[in-house]
Amino acid sequence: WNVCSSHDKKKKDETCWNLTFEEFLKYYLIAQNNSFRVISEIREGWEDGDGAALYERATLINHSCEPNASVEGELSMRVVAEKDIQQGEQIFVSYIDEEASFEERSKKLGLYGFACHCPKCKFRTS
Repeated sequence: WNVCSSHDKKKKDETCWNLTFEEFLKYYLIAQNNSFRVISEIREGWEDGDGAALYERATLINHSCEPNASVEGELSMRVVAEKDIQQGEQIFVSYIDEEASFEERSKKLGLYGFACHCPKCKFRTS
């Protein structure tokens, strides 16, 4: 698979990689599961204003249905504490609507390839 990324549509500036299908699938799934939706105003030469971005540090934050933080922003990302977070405590955000039913949350998280084991879900399954 020859995958190319265009940096400037007017200059036709491209960077290309020759990937096997397995490599392509691996990187596609990494981007799919770790990217944040970006909504920006429509700019000249863009077909639409929607896209996705990988934020180096924000992609490392794990999920909980009882998050202690949230993420904000579009072209830049900001992590906001929703509760007091002690030094050394892990930061969690919710990848889904944490107010949804256990069944709905489980189904949506299955798309990310994991089952949640936060206190809210452990209590529901015990």
